Amino acid sequence: MRIDDFICSKSIEKKLLILVGLPGAGKSTYFRRILQPMGYEHVDQHSLGSQDSCVEAADELLSRAKAVGARDV
Repeated sequence: MRIDDFICSKSIEKKLLILVGLPGAGKSTYFRRILQPMGYEHVDQHSLGSQDSCVEAADELLSRAKAVGARDV
């Protein structure tokens, strides 16, 4: 299986994808254009205020069988 097959799979399973990069690298754009249309939920430390809040939010979404894209965790 290629990495593209894993990332672009149409079936939603419990998945956690962590996007890492320098400011302005395109993490949010990638999420909006690629992951959000595939049903991923967004968890962002800047919005939630702390790493612990991100972990709690991701855990809650994963417990409901949601795919999660986390940024800046």
